[in-house]
Amino acid sequence: MQIPWGVAVMRSFWLRLVWVCGVLSLSCCAAQPPGLVAQPMLSVVSSGVKVVPSPNGIYHGVYPDIADGVFEGVGEKIDQIEGMLKRPLAFVSFDNDFVDGFRFPDAPIREILIKGKTPLIRMLPRSTRKVFTGTDPVFSLERFVKGDFDGEIRQWARDAKATNAALMVEFGPECNGKWFQWSGDSNGGETPMIWAGQTVPTGPTRFKLTFQRIVALFRQEHAHNITWVFHGDSQPIPEMPWNNLKFYYPGDDYIDWLGITVYGAQLQGDWWGPFTETLDARWAELTAVSATRPVILSEWGVIEKPHVPDGKADWIEGALRAFIGGRYPQIKAINYYHFHSENGGPDNNFALDTSMQSLERYNRFIADPIFLSRVQVQDFR
Repeated sequence: MQIPWGVAVMRSFWLRLVWVCGVLSLSCCAAQPPGLVAQPMLSVVSSGVKVVPSPNGIYHGVYPDIADGVFEGVGEKIDQIEGMLKRPLAFVSFDNDFVDGFRFPDAPIREILIKGKTPLIRMLPRSTRKVFTGTDPVFSLERFVKGDFDGEIRQWARDAKATNAALMVEFGPECNGKWFQWSGDSNGGETPMIWAGQTVPTGPTRFKLTFQRIVALFRQEHAHNITWVFHGDSQPIPEMPWNNLKFYYPGDDYIDWLGITVYGAQLQGDWWGPFTETLDARWAELTAVSATRPVILSEWGVIEKPHVPDGKADWIEGALRAFIGGRYPQIKAINYYHFHSENGGPDNNFALDTSMQSLERYNRFIADPIFLSRVQVQDFR
């Protein structure tokens, strides 16, 4: 996801603070938080045309360098990226930012489909790109749970159905990171509540109920061409028991793929550790939410390492070697964050072509036949 400089600074600050402070415990008192209206569960029928994992490979995807609010020219970006890569793309991801309107992003999807790629759409429920922590003044999860946006969701679903194409959709990426307005921390946090006879944290539960409601509304509109992706972060903020992904997960009846973000250093001065060390620390938590769902590396990337010309290239190589070697057998798709973000300066840049070494190393390993340039689709109806 496009990370504004302020978000990157805030994420980096909180990661360092958590490392210093350690892990805190979930409050043991339980109460129904004010304002949360328990809605009856909507009907669920899990079927349709789905993107399914390949038994023998890993789908290759990229988040292209698309500026905020830009809806045209995605096809040109795909051509530019594929022109410098040794492996064509199977899918292309982009943000459906509600700042630009709560509506189906027809233009970029059309361009991606024309190029023969599968779109991965990331719904961002927010009313401002301004960096802050707290509940969004418009798109709070509480309002989603109450059904305030059912009309917009149904129209989005009808428009998606009309494409007659397999689409992958995430709602609220990196839900366990307080840097975004849809996080559990921003929507009730650890405040305990009783749901389905259990004491659960309010913030993550609101996210789960929102996601369940969206999927159910899509199914009521017979939009069965959606592959749903649940997307957490490998470096959550806050690092607390209540912020565990298990409290966010809508369940296998609603979700088709598990997603995870893994970044290396994002700002100069950040900790420089190997890709595998970062993912290993969250792998058990991610895969514990489902024993059957495949995993997509929804975002991954790193900036260049100061005074170490091969630092970024080595980090990328470590990740790709891990995939090729089968260290994470559930990973069936990877989506590099190719974005010239310049978070605070030109040295803070995730793009693959920030150096000849980084691009050459990516190309050397992405050429391995385990990486695939076309997704497989199956009709479960």
